[in-house]
Amino acid sequence: MSKYKYKMGDEFSLDEIMESGKDFSTFELKGYQVEGNTAIHPETQEAILLQDMLDEVRNVRNEQEKIIAKRKNPSDPLRAVLAINKKG
Repeated sequence: MSKYKYKMGDEFSLDEIMESGKDFSTFELKGYQVEGNTAIHPETQEAILLQDMLDEVRNVRNEQEKIIAKRKNPSDPLRAVLAINKKG
């Protein structure tokens, strides 16, 4: 699967978070930085595998600080809200 090939409304995968996400917030309103397959809490430096936190992710932001994926409820799938247009 090539990078950044998601469309609005598509389910947002763990791989897409690792490729496109810079940070995310949880339903507990905690923020984490995305570093590879790890989530880093910026204040405590606690490191947690992204796959272990996937169910807690509420919003994912990209390098431009735009929300690229979100879910309203913890039971909902994480969905892309911003389609990426690759410009050469």
